[in-house]
Order: sequence, then C-alpha cells, then structure tokens
Amino acid sequence: MFRRLAIVLSLLAPLPAPAAFVALGLPGSQLTAIADDGRSAAGSMAGTRGGGFRWRQDGGARLLPDAVSVHGVSPSGRYVAGSSLDRNAGEVATWWDADDVAHAIEGAAPSVGRTISDAGELRGVAGADGGPRTAFRWSAADGVQRLGAAALDEPVAHCARHAAPDAAEPPAEYLAASRDGALRVGHAGSGGERRAIVWTAQAGVQRLDAFLATHGVEVPRGWTLLAATAVDPDARHIGGYGLHRQRFDSFVAELPPDVRILCDPSAPSGTPPSQEITP
Repeated sequence: MFRRLAIVLSLLAPLPAPAAFVALGLPGSQLTAIADDGRSAAGSMAGTRGGGFRWRQDGGARLLPDAVSVHGVSPSGRYVAGSSLDRNAGEVATWWDADDVAHAIEGAAPSVGRTISDAGELRGVAGADGGPRTAFRWSAADGVQRLGAAALDEPVAHCARHAAPDAAEPPAEYLAASRDGALRVGHAGSGGERRAIVWTAQAGVQRLDAFLATHGVEVPRGWTLLAATAVDPDARHIGGYGLHRQRFDSFVAELPPDVRILCDPSAPSGTPPSQEITP
C-alpha cells in the first residue's frame, strides 16, 4: 500500500522545468543585460530604428524609443540603465523606471549608465571617447559621485584554480561572467564568421550552440548565434543575440535545473582566460 502511495505521489509531483531557448521575437534587437532570475532582460535596437528595449518573459518586449544605448538591468528587472540625448544632443547616463519613464542624470554629460541596483543606484562612465574617462555612481539621495579612473576596471571573479584553455581561434572577446567566473560568455570571429562562445572551467572554450546542445537546449532552425552578451550570477541563463531570418533578434537560453556550471576544485591549478571582460 505504501509503495503504491509513493508511486502516486511521485506522479503528482511537479516536473522540473525543462531547458529552453526563448526567442524574444523582436527584430533588430541586441540583448545586452539579463536580470538575476533570467526572466527579464534589456538591450539596444540595431539599425536605423535605434532606441532600446526591455523584456519580461511574462509580458513580452517594450520599446524604449528615447534610448541611445542600453547596458544594464537591475537584479529584479525593475530598472534599466543606459543613455539618452540631453537638450544639447549630448549623450547622458539615463535610467528607466518600472513604467518606462526615462530619468537623465543631470551634470554628468557626456556619460553612459552601465549598471543599476534595485535600490536605484546607477553606476556608469563619464567622459568622451578618446579623452579622459572616469567612473561615477549616482543616487537620488547623493547625486553624482566621481569614483576616479581606477574604478573603471572592476575586478571580475574567476576560477583561480583552473588552467586556461588554449586561446580561441580567432581571438575571443568575453562580455559577461557568472558570479564566480566559472562561466564566461562572448563572441569570436568577425563578419560572417562571428559566433557566440562560452568558456567554462570544466570544458574551456566552446561555441554556444554546441554548449547548449550538450545540455539539452535545442536552438531552433534558422538561428545563427552571433554573441552571448549576458549571464545571470548563478550561470542558469545565458542571453545574447543572433540572426533569425537574416535579421537581428535576441534570445535567452535556460539550462536544465540539474546542470551546474561551477569551479571544480579537483581540476588542476592555473589561471582563467587571459581576455578581460569588456567594461
């Protein structure tokens, strides 16, 4: 009797969420940031359309037409960070609230917002390209605080015990990393040869499509994955963009619940990839 009851209960138990490849279905989009739960993301729109967007899995995509660039989303997905144009047509760090209202940071132009917390603290970079640049943070309570040039190079966690893989051919650019650095994402190649890649402590450099296939995530036919640009802190979701039907579009790939990308302490000691995370 107890055995039958156990079987019945096991059948009634919820099944684990399957691995999934979620296409945003927003032609022209290039995802740049993902929230901690992988259910929210943000990015920029390519081509003459311009602007930016934010996306929620339960609500779809919404355009941010006044955005010049979008670089960050808060951990919960509530806020978005990037830049817009001020009254003098200068690029200025900007954040968008939950209602998609833009808030430009006065007195910081030229500048770009890079990250934003759920408390509303924005961090970014001020200064024109080719000239002196400095990091800054902004909050409603304290205004703009300059952090200096040294703060531009924030340290990225890495699996310090792991041997570096052979350099990717062609050279790779890593754009984001998980909290412990066990998973790095980016792209390699240029032009028609450009492809999204990942680096893991266990397997080294791989094309993203091959990595996803290994873990049971099927990339739909007609997709070419060009760049992996975001990963959540726990390495559960990878975001990026590619070509679908010859147009840019964005995606979020969710790994199966039983997959854990971690630093394996049994691996030989060494150093992580030499390429730095692009600020």
